[in-house]
Amino acid sequence: MLFAGVALLVGACTSATTSFERVVGGPGVDRGIFVGSTSDGGYVAVGLADSFGAGAEDVYLVKTDAAGTVVWTETYGGEGSDNGWAVREVDGGFVVAGFTDSFGAGGVDCYLFATDADGRMLWSNTFGGSGDDYCWGLVVTEDGGYALVGETTSTGGGEEDCYLVRTNASGSALWSRAYGGMRGDRCFSIAPVDGGGFVLAGQTYSEGAGDRDAYVLRVDSDGAERWSRTFGGAESDVAHSVARTSEADYIVTGYTTSLAIDDDDPFVIRIDSVGDVSDAELQ
Repeated sequence: MLFAGVALLVGACTSATTSFERVVGGPGVDRGIFVGSTSDGGYVAVGLADSFGAGAEDVYLVKTDAAGTVVWTETYGGEGSDNGWAVREVDGGFVVAGFTDSFGAGGVDCYLFATDADGRMLWSNTFGGSGDDYCWGLVVTEDGGYALVGETTSTGGGEEDCYLVRTNASGSALWSRAYGGMRGDRCFSIAPVDGGGFVLAGQTYSEGAGDRDAYVLRVDSDGAERWSRTFGGAESDVAHSVARTSEADYIVTGYTTSLAIDDDDPFVIRIDSVGDVSDAELQ
């Protein structure tokens, strides 16, 4: 689930009836980016807060019970701006991915950290170089490590490139790769492939038919590119999320101007394991 606002909103729905609704935050701008369910039947949400914490913005993590009652909240970061964009429950605690300019090697770096069940930080790492590096998506890998996806201006051949970082279970980098062409390319979402490897989804200005096109690529377990595809028309088309189906193909969703009725409209594309469209609906 993806949501944003001036406060953190966590909810669960049964049919058309909202079973609960909670707003969490302070007097400043506090935003929820991602929410997921937890093994105890509750929820965990991550985003950013400028109402609390050490800096201009801090990563904001909120844990609730099954009824949506807040169990605890924590902020993480330094004196600069720190954002959380994805969270996964791991071994009873949580792993968060995002980006920071409080720590690291460059202007903005990818930020990965783990907490225990009560939100106490266990470890943290940053990834990137002298440029700006952002991470938006996160998956747990088959060997218990992590894969983060985003964008980089520190490495690669273009203005910005899609960025993939692979770590071990302690969050230490194993390798990183950049993908794309000479212009701006970025990836927002990642899904695992059986036996290792990943499918990434985002946008590209370097390839395709229009202004920017939806960009989907498959890499193997070492990060080597297997194939890439673009989807779209003469105007703007962006892929924001990719998920694996039970049939081992992939659903990609985002928004399109090229095929929209008016302004941007959502699209859904179903692709098989080699990136060919098996079913598509744009509306």
